[in-house]
Amino acid sequence: MQKIQRIRREHFKWLDDFPHWKVVVAGGINKKTISDIVLWKPEILIVGGAITGADNP
Repeated sequence: MQKIQRIRREHFKWLDDFPHWKVVVAGGINKKTISDIVLWKPEILIVGGAITGADNP
């Protein structure tokens, strides 16, 4: 499995064609990726390692 270091606009661009879909994002959510992910207004974010591995969750 390829690990994505940075979420880019083109990862979610295809969602423009489906405005009635609800977006759920799981995995790869961290300090570096969250600002790009929230631009797509996901209904649900599933965050794991970014919290459980944090020094101060």
